[in-house]
Amino acid sequence: MSFLDKIKGKILPTDPGEHDMTNDRLMKKIVDHYKDTIKLESMEGCLLFHTGFTIYMNSNDFASREPALPFVVRAAVNKMHADIRERSKAYTGYRPHAQSWQFHFLPFNDGSLVEVKGSKFSTIPSGEILIVSTLAPANENTSDAQPKTRVVATVSGKKTMFVNASDLNLRALNGLDIRGKNLFRVKFDGFNDLQEDPISDYNRKNAPQPTKALARLQVTASQFLTDGVSTNICEMTSEILQVMGRNGSASSSRRQVARLDSVDVMNPHLEIRYTTAGFTITAYGDVVLNEVPLPQDPSLATPLPPNSSILINGSIQISFKKP
Repeated sequence: MSFLDKIKGKILPTDPGEHDMTNDRLMKKIVDHYKDTIKLESMEGCLLFHTGFTIYMNSNDFASREPALPFVVRAAVNKMHADIRERSKAYTGYRPHAQSWQFHFLPFNDGSLVEVKGSKFSTIPSGEILIVSTLAPANENTSDAQPKTRVVATVSGKKTMFVNASDLNLRALNGLDIRGKNLFRVKFDGFNDLQEDPISDYNRKNAPQPTKALARLQVTASQFLTDGVSTNICEMTSEILQVMGRNGSASSSRRQVARLDSVDVMNPHLEIRYTTAGFTITAYGDVVLNEVPLPQDPSLATPLPPNSSILINGSIQISFKKP
């Protein structure tokens, strides 16, 4: 037997067993739980499901899966969005009830105790998870939102393989925000992930085709990222433009994306729309328009004057001008 044959079982991963936790198994368990909450929460004429998840894992499973958790979340959200797109066809004018998904992964160590709806759990077998979920994250404007659950747990000093955000290709995560260690949030992307563009048929048919830029955005204290090139100017050439952070998704046929070189900018942070009636702006994050703070409400569109000043997070200044 060669030296490699002797050691490969120790240094190379083996095929997963029936009860081993894999990324795919973890993702499917999260999606299955989401589907169970649809049965619990939905009613005639109203599609509801849980979007805030605290996920307790066997400590050994947690240590082995931790580096891949951001990708597990992204894959789970993709599956859930595809499911919602199909289900929402039966609900006229469907809109998501929450602004975002949130996932918080925690190791379940020896000596821990979790009490959920009167049931106490003192152990989680390998290959299994315990999910505590809510209709929406307890507070979508903070990074520490957790379900209202009584938790008694010890803190393990065991080292894990947590990967820093700076070590990942975050564009592969397509809009996922890493809010803390093993705490992830994914915005409902202006409803575009779930259904057709909500611009009315009349406005779509009568809006002029953009043969040239509809507007120009010029930024200070940051840079727009376009195809890997940094620039301080973005030409708005689509009827919908979303301003996102460094990890934001790419442009699509439905909307143009302007990514700012900042991890503090949300995905999306604001949205600008053009119709025959003019421009509007919708704030998802901290936005001040012409020295007036905008409400962070994805369903509220505010008229956007042709020459305006937009301030993001109190530090990134954008000049909006119509040619």
